Amino acid sequence: MFFNKKREVIFFRHGETNWNKAGLVQGRTDIYLNPEGILQADRLGRKLKGEDVDFVISSPLRRAKTTAKIVLDVLDKPHNLKCSSALVERDFGVVEGRKFDEILVEYKEIFDIMDDDTHPECLHATFPNGESKYEVLTRVMNYACNFMNSNAQYKKVAVSCHGGILRYINLFINKQIAGYGNCDYIKVNLKDLEAYNKKLVGLCEK
Repeated sequence: MFFNKKREVIFFRHGETNWNKAGLVQGRTDIYLNPEGILQADRLGRKLKGEDVDFVISSPLRRAKTTAKIVLDVLDKPHNLKCSSALVERDFGVVEGRKFDEILVEYKEIFDIMDDDTHPECLHATFPNGESKYEVLTRVMNYACNFMNSNAQYKKVAVSCHGGILRYINLFINKQIAGYGNCDYIKVNLKDLEAYNKKLVGLCEK
């Protein structure tokens, strides 16, 4: 029956920017999509045509918001897009704007901790002046769950966000380290998302 229909959240990464292409840590810096990123967003919209997406919410950063609008165009839906700062990319602190391959070496110990879900500091390790995965997951999961619970009319909502968010959700839920390219996406059952959000809330922030 209709009221038993599975509810899902689709998290997708924005299209490519010139900073992505150059291998720079982008974080909160507000960069536009490049031409390839626009094409990627169009292809993503075509992939999502079979998903019966009811509504799209987005990070307010230009790369995510523009990707969402292109997806909505392909899905032939109006731009009644809802944006929230809860969905922005991680604050990477002092490594913002730097070459990713350089910080992999310089901050290897921090990366090793962050990528080891068995390490007690996995969710709390940060780059100097940056944000932890715990903080990112808390704001993103809380917002997504609250939005779904406040909008019962939507069975499937897509979230236009960032690569870091997809990686952290996947690591926390599936215990897998995976990279996500521009306009890749993951689907999460709302019941699972709520269960993991409850688990996350139960962890003590250090």
